[in-house]
Amino acid sequence: MGFNKKEYVDLAINTYYGTNTKFSKDEMNDALRNKLIEVLGTDKINRKTLRRDGDLVFEILEESIGTITVRRIEEEFSPFAEYNNVGWGDTKVFTIENPDLFEVALVADGNGNLLRQRLENGEITVKTYMRGVKIYENLYRLLAGRVDFVKMANKVIDSYMNEIYTLVYKAMYDMYDRIPDAYKVTGSFSSATFNEKVEHVEAANNASAMVIGTKTALNKVTGTYISDNMRDEFNSKGYFTSVDGTPMFRIKQVHTPGTDNFAINENFLMILPTGGEKIVKIVEEGDSIIEEQKMKGMDLGSEYMFLRKSGVAVVTGSKIGAYRLS
Repeated sequence: MGFNKKEYVDLAINTYYGTNTKFSKDEMNDALRNKLIEVLGTDKINRKTLRRDGDLVFEILEESIGTITVRRIEEEFSPFAEYNNVGWGDTKVFTIENPDLFEVALVADGNGNLLRQRLENGEITVKTYMRGVKIYENLYRLLAGRVDFVKMANKVIDSYMNEIYTLVYKAMYDMYDRIPDAYKVTGSFSSATFNEKVEHVEAANNASAMVIGTKTALNKVTGTYISDNMRDEFNSKGYFTSVDGTPMFRIKQVHTPGTDNFAINENFLMILPTGGEKIVKIVEEGDSIIEEQKMKGMDLGSEYMFLRKSGVAVVTGSKIGAYRLS
C-alpha cells in the first residue's frame, strides 16, 4: 500500500486533541510514533536515517502542527478577528466598508435636488513576516518514545500562539490615540461612562457591541444592577459575562517570552461591534516549515525550527471604543 500522508496527519491531529475515543492518550501516541517509524522504514533512528527519509516525517509534522495552529487561531480569535491564508508570494488586501450613514435631507414636493454623497471604502494590506520557534524536544526522542507528540507540539504551538496574541493586542492597544474622543475614555470605571461609549459604538455601526479584555480588566467592570445569579457567576469566573446588557469576552493573558511580565495590558478594554466587519485581520502566508539545523553543540545533535509566515493588522477606520482603566 502506498504512502498516505493524510492518514498520518489525521492521526497526529487526533492525538493532539484526544478525539479518538477508542484509544488512550498513550496508545494514540504509540500509534503515531509507530506510523512515523513506518515512514522511515526502521526503528533504528539516527542522523543517517533522518537525512535519508526524514523529509516525509517533517511533512507530516509540518502539516499537522500547522493545521492545529490554524484551528487555535480561528477558535480563540473568531469573535473579533478574521483569518486568511494566502499562497507563497501572495498578499491579502481587505476592502473595508465605510460605517458612516448617508445623511437624510428634507426635500420639498417636486424638488429632487439633493447634494450627492459618496461613502469611500478603504483598503488595507497585511504584511507577513517569517516567525520561528525552536523545537526544544529532540525529534529523536519523539521517535524513540521518550517524549510524546502532544508535549512536543504544545511547545511549538503555544510559543507561536503567544506571539500572535502579543501582536494582536499590542496593535489594538496602540490604536487608542487614533480613536475619536467620543468613543474612548481614560480613568476609573464608571457605569454611566461605560454605557455611553457602548452606545456610541452601537450607534455608529448599527449593531450591538461587546467588550473584550483580560480577566483582570473585566474584573473591574460592574453594572448598575447586580442579581444574586450574577454574583455567583462573578465568584465562579472572576468577571461578569454581561454588564448592563453588553456581553463581556475574556481574552487570554500571556507572558512576554523569557520573562514573567504580562504581554497584554491588564487595564484596557476594547468595545467592538458584533456581526459586522471584524477589526483584526490575521494573515498567514504559505505552509508551515520544519527546518533541521545541524551540528549544534559539542554532541553534534540537531535542533529543529518551526517556521510560519504571518502578519496582523487592525482596521483603524472602524468606529470602535476603548476604556483605559486607572
